[in-house]
Amino acid sequence: RVGSSAQTKAIKNVAGQLRLDLAQYRDLAAFAQLASDLDAQTKAKLDRGQRIVEMLKQPQYQPYSLAHQVILIWVATNGFLDDITLDQVADFNQKLISYLDQKYLKLVDKIEASDMKGEEVNQLKEAVERFKREEMGGN
Repeated sequence: RVGSSAQTKAIKNVAGQLRLDLAQYRDLAAFAQLASDLDAQTKAKLDRGQRIVEMLKQPQYQPYSLAHQVILIWVATNGFLDDITLDQVADFNQKLISYLDQKYLKLVDKIEASDMKGEEVNQLKEAVERFKREEMGGN
């Protein structure tokens, strides 16, 4: 199997938004080099793009599982990193994965086999919001 036919449904569904966000980020980043003042919406898209790029970096010799990749891509493309500073993204990712593995392991297991369109999305949203409140001081 080659290309998207080798991807699971969950990866296909979250990667579509990822591709769009990264394409917008690259276009805006090229434009931003020429422009001196950017509006708030453009700056927000650039900031999100930077966080997405940072989120995609995996620790050396510690690749993420499929479920963890789906979770982190979903978190980044749905704005949950928007209030995390760029230098905290890697730490946030590690803490979130650890938290979900400890407290929501059944959900993590379900995500690997899901299409990320149903109940798993709502459960993941609640879990990430709870993590941010409890572990990240409300960010």
